[in-house]
Parts: sequence; structure tokens; C-alpha cells
Amino acid sequence: MGKNQESDIFILGGNGFIGTALSLRLLEEGHSVTVLDPMPPRDPSFRGRWIPGKLEDHQLGEKILRRGMKVVHLAWSSLPEPSNKDPHGDLSFNLLPTLRWLDACADAGVDRVIFMSSGGTVYGVPVTDPIREDHPTDPISSYGIGKLAVEKYLSLYGHLRGLPFFVLRASNIYGPGKEPFGRQGAINVFLGAVARNEKIRLWGDGRVVRDYLYITDLVDLVLRCIEFDSSYQERIFNAGYGKGHSLLDILEEIRVATGRNPEIDWLGGRKVDVPANVLDTGRAHSVFGWSPRVSLREGVRETWKWVRNLPDSRREEGGR
Repeated sequence: MGKNQESDIFILGGNGFIGTALSLRLLEEGHSVTVLDPMPPRDPSFRGRWIPGKLEDHQLGEKILRRGMKVVHLAWSSLPEPSNKDPHGDLSFNLLPTLRWLDACADAGVDRVIFMSSGGTVYGVPVTDPIREDHPTDPISSYGIGKLAVEKYLSLYGHLRGLPFFVLRASNIYGPGKEPFGRQGAINVFLGAVARNEKIRLWGDGRVVRDYLYITDLVDLVLRCIEFDSSYQERIFNAGYGKGHSLLDILEEIRVATGRNPEIDWLGGRKVDVPANVLDTGRAHSVFGWSPRVSLREGVRETWKWVRNLPDSRREEGGR
């Protein structure tokens, strides 16, 4: 879409890792963007486009949403592993507020809702490799159950109220901008440990296989969902690289990118971790003509360039 063809985009949870990358790309493509997030934008130029608020603040929908607007839902307050300790929280802070936003979207007559689901959790323990979108969905985390429930409600709202939608079942997204001094995201967190000269904390024996997708490739796919005909039959798409890598593979790529050989703190396995999760991305390629372009080696190298250039204050504080 060209610079002179603006469309209104509203992003729920738009100041995080994915939302920031998506917002910047949308502006480059000539879209107008509004963001709802409790945290201020990372880029100061976005303050004029930012509405402070949480997912629970669904009453803001009447003021923000309007006919023809495209809504991208990235907001979620839990993580897969700790979610099982508080399933009530997933219901209260994620699922119920999302349903109220879907009501507001349908009432306003938005053009479509694009929901960021989880290809790493909604399928549960895989019975095929790679995993297609028609694979059984048996999540083993409250996080995955909540994401899948939103998918089902989107289908219901589409059927009952004519609300167009796309679902992206994303794999493990990494790249510049993702917090390297937190808990989530193996590649970024491992690189953060290297930058701090700390041991890498690794759960299990390192043979767990995952699908890792670079942030710019995910953003490309979101843009296809924004610009594509919303009446298309297929609604659910895997968003992954389509090839699996073990944590041992990731460690080797980190050694190549950094030129260092970090120490490993080997921890026990976790029940929430399935042995392998690799997504088949054939449907996204067939419908959108989309394929990931950034290899794991290139992506780890570019992420390391970003991590190692972060200010010392970020490393000391583990800040946002």
C-alpha cells in the first residue's frame, strides 16, 4: 500500500516488542496508527498516537473505534509457564476483556480484527511435524487455552455478527527490540546473559526444538493481513519459520554471532514445555504469498548487534 493511501489502524497492546516494530512499519507504509497500552511508547514520536490504558479498559472502545478501522490485538498479560499457577487471572485479565473489545469492534463496524495467537501453545503436544493449522488443539497451559478461546470467540462473532478477522498463530518471535534482560524469549534472553557476562539459564537438556521467527518477517505477515481481502475463506494462519532448531542449535548460533563461549546453568525440565514445536507455514504462503526471509544465523547476528549496543544502564537495571 502506498504512502498516499492511509487507513486507520488501532493496536491493542501496541507499545511492546511486536507492537512497536509493527507501528513503525505501518507509518513507513503510509498508515495512520493509534495505540492503546498502559506503558508509554518506546519511541517518543509516538506519544501523540498513544492512549494510556489496559485491555480491561474496554469502555474506551466507544471513543476509539469507528467503522472501517482495522484492529490488531497484541495485548496479553500472562506467560505460558506461570499461567498455570493462576488460570483465573488469564480469564479475568485476558479473555473476558477481549470479549468486551470484540463487542465494541462489532458494534462499531470495524473492517477486521487481527489477533496474535500462539502457535507454540494452542496445539499442545504435536502429533505431526511440522504442525499444520488443522492439527488438534489440546493446550497444556492456561495461556494456550486462553489464546485458543479467543480464536473460537472470533469465529463465533464472525458467524453471528459478521465481524471479519484473521488469526496469526505465532511461533517464537525474536529480534531487536525484544527485552534481553527479562524472562521470555530464549534467543534475546540468552544474548542478554552474554552481554552481561552471566551464565545462560537453560531448562532441560537443550534438545527441546522450537520454531524461531525474526520480527521483521512477522511484521510482513501482519501487513498482509491488514491489506488483504477480509472476506477470504481462510482465517487462521501459522506464523513461523517452518524449520525447527533445538536450544543447543541456538547456543551454537550465539557462539558464532558473539565469538564467545558462554557458561550454561543447566536447570530441570518443565511440564509446560512440549518436546518439539515446528509450524507448517504453507497456508500463509499459498494465500498471502508470504515466506520468512531472515535465516536464524542472520537473525541472531542482527539481534546481537542490537543487544551489545544497549546502554550500560539497561544492562544494570534490566529495564524495558
